[in-house]
Amino acid sequence: MTTHDTKAPERTPKGIEYWKEYALNREAERDEWKKAFGHILSSVPLPDVLRASATVQDTIDYLRSALAERDALQARLDAARRVKPLVWRKTNERCVSADAPGFAGYTVFTRDDGLFSLRMSWSLMATDGVFDTQEEAKAAAQADYERRILSALADQPEGE
Repeated sequence: MTTHDTKAPERTPKGIEYWKEYALNREAERDEWKKAFGHILSSVPLPDVLRASATVQDTIDYLRSALAERDALQARLDAARRVKPLVWRKTNERCVSADAPGFAGYTVFTRDDGLFSLRMSWSLMATDGVFDTQEEAKAAAQADYERRILSALADQPEGE
C-alpha cells in the first residue's frame, strides 16, 4: 500500500479525475487489506478508509509482519517435525530391509508371483501388505513409520 499526496487539486475536470483515481486507489487498497486480513478490515466503509491515518497503516504493517513471522515459524516447526527416511539394505536376493529405530524394522520380500510383500518385524509371520512394485511397498513402510513417530509427539508443550 502506498501513501498519497492529499493536497487538494483545483476544482477542474483534471481535479475531478484526480479524486476519482484517488477513490479507486483507496478501493484497491481496501481489497488488498481484505486479502491480507480477511473480513476485519473489509467491513470498514470506504469513507473511513479515506480518512485512515498513518496509525492504521502502521497497524496493518505490524499485522502483516506478524503474519509473515508466524508463517516462517510454522515452516521451521514443520521442518523440525520431519521424519528421516528409512534406509534400505539388500538382505538377500529376494528381500530388502530397513531398521526402524525405536521399534524393529520393515522387510519387503519378492514373492514367487512377482508381487512384493511388506512385513513389519514385530508382526511375526503376518504379511502387512502386498504391492505391485518394491517402491510401493517401501513407500507404505515409510508412511507407517512416519505415522508411528509423529503420533508419539506432543502437539503442545507440557503444561499448556
